[in-house]
Amino acid sequence: TLMRFLGMCGYYRKFVQGFAQLAEPLHKLLVKNTQWLWSPSCQQAFENLRDKLCSAPILAHPDYSKPFILSTDASTVGLGAILSQRDDKHHEHPIVYLSRSLQGAEKRYTATELECLAIVWALSKLRGYVEGATLEIITDHSALQWILSFKGTNSRLLRWSFELQQWRPNITITHKPGKNHTNVDTLSRIPPETTPVQILSISINPTNDDEETNSPYSTPEVAQKFFRQIKAGYQDDRFKKVIDQLQSDDNHPEYKYYHLLDGILYFTAPNSDVARTCVPKSKTLRKDIMHDYHASATAAHLGIHKTQERISALYYWPGMFKDIANYVRTCPSCQANKPSNQGPKGLLQPLPIPAERWHTVSLDFLGPLSPSGPTKFNMILVVVDKLTKCSHFIPCHQTDTAPIIAGLFFDNIIRHHGLPKVLLSDRDAKFTSLFWSSLFRRFGTKLAMSSSYHPQTDGQSESMVKTVKTMLRQMCAKQSEWSTHLPAVEFAYNSAKHPSTGLTPFELDLGYSPRAPHDFAALATADVPSAESFAERLHLLLRQAQDALARAQEAQAEQYNKGRSPSTYEAGQLVLLSTKYTYPPFFRAEASKALLPPFIGPYQIARVINPTVMKLDLPPHITAHSSVNIQYLKPYHNDPYEREPPPPPPVNIDENRYEIDFIRGHRQRARHTEFLIHWLGYPDHEDSWVPESQMTAPEAIADYWSRTEQQEPHISTQKTPRRARQRGAARAYKH
Repeated sequence: TLMRFLGMCGYYRKFVQGFAQLAEPLHKLLVKNTQWLWSPSCQQAFENLRDKLCSAPILAHPDYSKPFILSTDASTVGLGAILSQRDDKHHEHPIVYLSRSLQGAEKRYTATELECLAIVWALSKLRGYVEGATLEIITDHSALQWILSFKGTNSRLLRWSFELQQWRPNITITHKPGKNHTNVDTLSRIPPETTPVQILSISINPTNDDEETNSPYSTPEVAQKFFRQIKAGYQDDRFKKVIDQLQSDDNHPEYKYYHLLDGILYFTAPNSDVARTCVPKSKTLRKDIMHDYHASATAAHLGIHKTQERISALYYWPGMFKDIANYVRTCPSCQANKPSNQGPKGLLQPLPIPAERWHTVSLDFLGPLSPSGPTKFNMILVVVDKLTKCSHFIPCHQTDTAPIIAGLFFDNIIRHHGLPKVLLSDRDAKFTSLFWSSLFRRFGTKLAMSSSYHPQTDGQSESMVKTVKTMLRQMCAKQSEWSTHLPAVEFAYNSAKHPSTGLTPFELDLGYSPRAPHDFAALATADVPSAESFAERLHLLLRQAQDALARAQEAQAEQYNKGRSPSTYEAGQLVLLSTKYTYPPFFRAEASKALLPPFIGPYQIARVINPTVMKLDLPPHITAHSSVNIQYLKPYHNDPYEREPPPPPPVNIDENRYEIDFIRGHRQRARHTEFLIHWLGYPDHEDSWVPESQMTAPEAIADYWSRTEQQEPHISTQKTPRRARQRGAARAYKH
């Protein structure tokens, strides 16, 4: 054994200054006819050489840009392996030492099987180092050079050959004669009388010299300090009872999976050969280990299960899987940078079924379309009664201001059906301007706006827009003729049975279906019913429609809620906000969207508007609307470890603050409105288009609509300069 140990030390003697002098007491024991006497000087020489093997300059940091060397060996008693890399002078430096005894049936393996087992076993232990890297495997068994292309009948070798295929083409197997393979020979020959344990290596992660590392074992000196902390932590820990028992009775059955070595307690799980270091509970030890295996430069914030696997391979403490899961789950960086893998949240919230006709109406705009008619209409105002489904399609212009739209609504809706109690609309500028809101407050109408960026709450008019598009597309030979066909399309729609009610909108609204020109059979009408029976029939039809709508809503909710869970958000809770909701309103123009974090925050829920919409307390630089659908939210888990949160993405909240002078014009873009902003103190060529959702200047918008009531707005087609585009991403405000 001593000869093998000295052979291993001699393999690396080039790195040890004064090697001959250090090893002299041990060499004297090997002189022929010398009495064996293990003196204090021999013990000191052994410890000095052992420490040299486990510290710089022999032991080195792994460099993942360079190839690795895996030297393996097997004997009749054990397996050994050394992972190394060559330096610039082509000298081998070990990184990890591995060794274990043979177990059970392995002692009956052939020499070739044992040598192959050493390779397979070493690769499984060192996967974290060598996966994806170029690897040269060195063995003193020449027969293994063909193991990757093995075609024999030995089932054990065939199985291992298949297992090694996953490493191709990154590995090569090289033969080295046994006389030159002395560095790993010692590790495979553990004396039978000793306890079979794994020689735990000092794992070294590469670190940036300019960055601070908290790794508990980043250098040998720190590793020694780390193990001293472990020993000290045992004094006031549950492991102390185990240590005391092992020191008094090493064969205690209750602690048969524990063993003590040099003051460090190790735990070997049943059906495992890995001796894991028992880590006591302290302020920093477990936290430092979890940080290193989750948040260090080479850990890359992997998930719960991968972090658990990596830590549990070398360490053990009771409840460690729960602790690791909590550490990863509450990691501020992971919460901000990993997409949510939760199922869809929030059950469908159907709007109440109105008790009467034209109580609740929904509005939307279809367009812009090709100019049509003498006045060049290019938009359609779609108005739908929620109970009867009776609809009106009103031609209008994209440039119509809020007062004009209000006039159209009065002439076509209020004049025939009265003032509705509830108005459902999207967040078009025509509805959010102060003038429009004040107009309906004067009428006593409640303006029920859809939650921002989530118009599904107003699905009725959204669905109607699609239907009108389809009908016009089939009736118009020329796109410019659509306004001519619009009355016929409205009549056709209101004359057809609606799937939700089972009746035509005309029947529910008027009590009868008006005759169409082709309804010749209907000319011979039956007796005209009395006023009383007509009223009873109309009341009955409305009750039937309400029941049918309730059934339709139940079926829709059942389908929508499949795979969904109820919302559990509460006022005061902290949540993260999806950058799908906030991008690009406040991120700098030069920031890459692909590398932006999926979530930012946390922000507090100021109020629960309804189970699917939360009002957030957002900072001033986020100009998006504060009422957010829960699909853009993720619960934030408070960090009990007080880690530093990740830096926020770059935002435009620096010294470049821009103030709106006035609004020049507006345009419609993909169902949202953009305003052409003239910035205070900047020339005209710096004007830029800003989406309305990014503006928090309602006075400027209201002023613009009031001005354009008499004046045609200027719609510019000029290309927005780059600096203006960046300014447009900043918060638009007016003092």
